[in-house]
Amino acid sequence: MQPAAVRPAAPAARPTPRPTPAAETPPPRPGDLVCGSCGIGNDPARKFCRRCGTSLAEAAVHVEKVPWWRRFIPKREKKVLAAGERPKSMAPGGAVGGVRHSYRRVVSVVFQVLLIAALVGVVVGYAVVPPWQGAVNDLIGSLGRILQPKLVEIHPSGEATGPAINGHRVQAAFDLNTETFYAEDLVPGAQPTLSVPFKPGTSFDKVLVRSGAGKEYRDYARPRILRLEIIAADKSATTKDLVLEDTGELQVFDVTGRDVTLVRLAVVEVHPAAKKAVAITEIEFQAFK
Repeated sequence: MQPAAVRPAAPAARPTPRPTPAAETPPPRPGDLVCGSCGIGNDPARKFCRRCGTSLAEAAVHVEKVPWWRRFIPKREKKVLAAGERPKSMAPGGAVGGVRHSYRRVVSVVFQVLLIAALVGVVVGYAVVPPWQGAVNDLIGSLGRILQPKLVEIHPSGEATGPAINGHRVQAAFDLNTETFYAEDLVPGAQPTLSVPFKPGTSFDKVLVRSGAGKEYRDYARPRILRLEIIAADKSATTKDLVLEDTGELQVFDVTGRDVTLVRLAVVEVHPAAKKAVAITEIEFQAFK
């Protein structure tokens, strides 16, 4: 007996092939040439990109970005092993690589915690401890004077004294008024001298002088050499000669005085004029704050 014929069945559906995942590209290593076209890292010895073939003549060198806090941790140089030499981790009783890595990680975490604690301590101390707040303010002020120095006027503590022509008293040289001026007759063998008092502990860094008699500039002689005698609270004295140009403009000199109580200014030499008298419009003292 022959078997009955069988109707052919519908063909079974074939499974859809899964796409092969693209191979992951490792990130560039420090020193690699980064292709400007596809962004892949290349060995520094290569001339063309290993992926797309683009020229690497102008490729940028990859630089590893290091967190700011890691810059304070000394970098450990990797030891280059000689042929046949084994690392210590492979020696009997040697440290395991994982243990060494964990140790470095612990040190890094501890450093971060201590740094954060220090910053918090500074902020809290500034907020609740007045002496600490004052110390921080002084430090900030000192840094400000170094980075962005500011000059302020230093005023005498009393009237300046010395001989002068009637109507042109000594104090006129220190009143910061350019409409008035100090003047004194020139006598052979004598030096017109002004004395300026300061509170004990006064300091200054600049001396500014405007010679002459303002609108009558050419009528009066002008100082050419002005000698400063700076007397400190401990009675020690420092002398400095200022050589002035023959101009009515304000002239600035670097003169340092610390713990000053008195300054004497003597006219040693003059730029001559018709009148036998010397004139000074303005003398200022300034300090860095």
